[in-house]
Amino acid sequence: MLPTSAFAANPSRTVWVSRTGTKYHYVSTCSNMSNPIQMTLSQAQSKGYGPCKNCVRETPEQKPEAEGPFSDVNASTSHHEDILWLANSKISTGYPNGTFRPLADVTRCDMAAFLYRLAGSPNYSPSGEEMTAFSDVNSSTYHAKEIWWLASKGVSLGYVDGTFKPLNKVTRQDMAAFLHRMSNVIAPEPTFSFVDVNNGTDHAGDIVWLASMGVSEGWLMPDGSREFRGMSTVKRADMAAFLHRMYNRNLVTIR
Repeated sequence: MLPTSAFAANPSRTVWVSRTGTKYHYVSTCSNMSNPIQMTLSQAQSKGYGPCKNCVRETPEQKPEAEGPFSDVNASTSHHEDILWLANSKISTGYPNGTFRPLADVTRCDMAAFLYRLAGSPNYSPSGEEMTAFSDVNSSTYHAKEIWWLASKGVSLGYVDGTFKPLNKVTRQDMAAFLHRMSNVIAPEPTFSFVDVNNGTDHAGDIVWLASMGVSEGWLMPDGSREFRGMSTVKRADMAAFLHRMYNRNLVTIR
């Protein structure tokens, strides 16, 4: 009996072609071939042979099923459990099309929303003075209320020119500062250090606090050292992990 299906095509698999035909076959006896030529699938395709309709049935490679409310998050997604926690905790509702976009960069306005919700979405109405905290934030700015809340709590001081830059990407060192300012928990002495963080690094103390509290371990290098990569942008999947660790360790004290 001829097979009715096969796994997604492997270019190195063996196929057979008739000496006079134009098709490649997965079964050497298909179509009553006599003394067929054996070659790899990639070779057959490069010579212009097409698939036999009788014995070649490719099944598309199966993708892991989506987990939770986001169509682009499944068991193979980095920090998928943290992302699901983020959704269940209403800290992130994702995008209108049902995606989370785990590898997208976190913007500063979205960071404000994440932190506000992490704090429990406290009852807050900005005063007129608070609404003038940043020259580039007004009532039509994405997550304006959350941005003003951050400023009112001293979590974000903005830039020296008086702006917040809502759509700028969040760097890892700025993220360290935001998270540290959400907590008044004093960290123990760190058990490791980052080779790319020193006294001249922006927010060095905040980065050390993150490491001491187990919120970030950075990247482990082949020689056993660790890097923090402070100027790299924060991915949404990584932010889910950072926020979940903050919550699990009871580090959020700003409300």
